[in-house]
Amino acid sequence: MTNFETCEIPLYHMRGGTSTGVVINKDDLPVDEKTRDELIRKVMGIPETNIPGNNQITGLGRVIPTSNKLFIVEVVSKEKRKVKSTLAQFAADKSSIDWRVNCGNMSSAIPLYLLETRQIDVKNGINTVEIFNTNTGKLTHAYINVFNNKIVDHIEIPGVIGRYPEIKLELQNPAGAKTGKLFPTGKKIDLIEGIEASCLDVNVPMVIIKANDVNKTGYESVDELKADGVLYKKLQKIWMEAGLKMKLRKADGTLMTKEELQHSETIPKICFISDPLKGGDIHVRYFTPQKPHNSLAVSGGGCLAAACLLEGTIAHNLMSDKNNLKPLNNSCTVKIENPAGILEIELYFKSNEIERIVYKRSAQTIMKGHSVVYGLSQC
Repeated sequence: MTNFETCEIPLYHMRGGTSTGVVINKDDLPVDEKTRDELIRKVMGIPETNIPGNNQITGLGRVIPTSNKLFIVEVVSKEKRKVKSTLAQFAADKSSIDWRVNCGNMSSAIPLYLLETRQIDVKNGINTVEIFNTNTGKLTHAYINVFNNKIVDHIEIPGVIGRYPEIKLELQNPAGAKTGKLFPTGKKIDLIEGIEASCLDVNVPMVIIKANDVNKTGYESVDELKADGVLYKKLQKIWMEAGLKMKLRKADGTLMTKEELQHSETIPKICFISDPLKGGDIHVRYFTPQKPHNSLAVSGGGCLAAACLLEGTIAHNLMSDKNNLKPLNNSCTVKIENPAGILEIELYFKSNEIERIVYKRSAQTIMKGHSVVYGLSQC
């Protein structure tokens, strides 16, 4: 194929929660992984080799991590509404594709995509869509209220202007998503770079510290945090050391090196917490880890919510004297203040273990059609 030739790939450009990205059916992608990866890089505007400052002007990606995602969806059973999802996470200036994590926000776009493309059978009323994420090996149940093949419940969520179709997501057995352990270091609090930190793996590996331990109030704006190079260097040292202690691994199963952790766009996440200001249970500033998040990822929110309820963690200790938040009838709702508002996370317990995490998101279709791809080695 010459560079003058083009091929077209059907896709949906969607928003799920506070993230945007692309959703593609697996059957519409090349079987060969090398060609597949080449194609999705071109769709998103990702370079074949690292290009500092790349702005993705040739693709659908939007530079920021929360809008640099692509889900590959495979329908396992149309009648039983069972599907597999695989997330490709991109960074604007890097050629590598991160296949290690899931995105709770963008996952909420998948049921709407399946419904609009008629890839699942639904009835009027509440329907359950079973989504198995291949990145983490974890199962999510999505609930949608349907009438005449349309979602009838609409919701407004923090960080999104307007009301859109409501998707209720229930993540099953979230502990140990990447490491197999709730506390990957074996401790509830570690001393890292002279700072107390709690390292948990619930939905995603995350490092939790107190804002005042890095000389912050915790109420700084996202722009302030982006401009603080001293803070970034400090946080980077913390997540690198924490990643080594947590024994985080690459996609091939080998341990991540300090350098790989330094440049990682996905794991471990890191956040710092402070006292609530607006009626929530705790206040947070969350990093992805390379950049501060404009709100709070629901995966990270679930991890922080769990930490709030687990005795001995940084989050629980911060709350213990100010909040009587305790599980009632094996369930509890944690309200987490973040730059976009308050994210509510429901946790359910069984035999003192986290059985499932539930949250509500909205989803929308931004555009649907075909992406025209230029210069692909083969179509």
